[in-house]
Amino acid sequence: MASIHSFEELQDYLTGWLAEHGKSADRSRHKAFWDTMTYQEFITKDVPRFPGVKILIKGDGLPSQIVQSLLGVGLFGPDGEYPRMPRGGPYMSYSEIQPIIDWINNGCPEFATRSEEGGESPSS
Repeated sequence: MASIHSFEELQDYLTGWLAEHGKSADRSRHKAFWDTMTYQEFITKDVPRFPGVKILIKGDGLPSQIVQSLLGVGLFGPDGEYPRMPRGGPYMSYSEIQPIIDWINNGCPEFATRSEEGGESPSS
């Protein structure tokens, strides 16, 4: 399973998944917002054009709206206000969403540590 250790890796993961599945965010209201927002905006702001729909809860992946949208629950469920993302599918499997949940649960690190990049850990 993939691991996400930084904001840049998250951006690449989302964009790459869409490309691999023949999808694009270009036709959506929010576009590929993860590629146009700064790190600080991404972890603190609402989804563009969706006031009140905060992208994530730092340290708490499962109830974060980005995760809920991919799972198709809450605001994005069958009785929710919005469709599951990406609209019309194909949809990410839970195992494909898990790295996003893990990144959020780990505090949404902006940058990977040296050990995560394949370098030596600071304590060695």
